[in-house]
This record gives sequence, C-alpha cells and structure tokens, in this order.
Amino acid sequence: MAIHELLAVVPPPVDPIDTGSQAQWEALLEELGTALPDDLRDIGHHYGSGAFAQGEIQVFNLFQKEYREIIASQCQILRETKDGLEPEEIPYAIFPESPGLFPCGRDNNGNKLTWLTSNNPGDWTIVVIDEGDGCEHWKYSLTTFLAKAFTNEITCSSWWPFEAEQRVFHRGRNQADVYSEISRLRGE
Repeated sequence: MAIHELLAVVPPPVDPIDTGSQAQWEALLEELGTALPDDLRDIGHHYGSGAFAQGEIQVFNLFQKEYREIIASQCQILRETKDGLEPEEIPYAIFPESPGLFPCGRDNNGNKLTWLTSNNPGDWTIVVIDEGDGCEHWKYSLTTFLAKAFTNEITCSSWWPFEAEQRVFHRGRNQADVYSEISRLRGE
C-alpha cells in the first residue's frame, strides 16, 4: 500500500481533524459519480485536513465538508488556466472528461496538483501544473509521488528541494488554521 511510503516520510498528526469514515467515503464516491484512488481516502484517514511541507502543499481532504465545492471550483480554475495557455502546455482534458485532469491539491505558489484520470483509479497518475511552465507528468500514485518528492528522490520543477524539517504535516481546515498550528507548535 502506497500510504506506508508517505507515513514513513511524514508522520501524521496525533489528533488529525476531518478524518471521516468508510461510509462517508462510499457516499462521496456515489455523489461524485466516479471512483477515486484509495490513497486519497488513506491520506484523509491518516492526516485529515491540513498541509504538508510546513504548510506549503495542501492535498484536498475528501472528508472536509467543502470538498465537493473545492473540486468544482478547482476544475473551473483548471479550465480557465488551460484556456489561457497554448494547447501543448496542458495537453489534457479536464474532469469529467476521461482521461482528464482531476484536482487533488495545490501549493502556496499557485501550482496545481492533479491526477490524470483513467478507467481504473488505481492507475491514475500525477500531473503538476505550473502556470508559468506548463505541466509535468509523474507516473506515480499520489502518496508515492509525495513521498518521493519530500525525500528528493524526484525533483518536481515547481517545487524546491525539501529539507528534513519540512517533512511535516500541519493540521487545519484552511491556510490560516495551518499557520496558526505552526506558530503554536513553535511556541510563538
């Protein structure tokens, strides 16, 4: 299971928020009308809401009550981004088209973390969209991609090399919560 790769690199919070249940996972899949990769559920169960890399990288938590609205909004942002670029810069359709890009996170620099969908969610791979440089396709699951990026096994051009102290997860429902948690942990 790929979640173990990420758990080995970034310990989950002791008391995660918005961790959800199997029943919530099944209800969401039914409501969305599509299956999702299991590693999204696993990240939600172990980490809950918050952000990785000292608050810099957020994976959208499917157990957060605003998840559906976040996905709808991010799909619209992806369409607008794609429309403003040359076709070869983002050569993929946007969900619900398949194969298409499905948003799964973002960073504080405006870069978008997406899946390239296919018929089998276990085969979805990662595409990082940098509005200034187009996109990079990584043939990894989300959890494997994050673990490899945080240990610098791979170098995503949209991100910087990660230091060991950045391999943390800060809980929170939004960026203000995450930065408040970081300050609390630092004793500020």
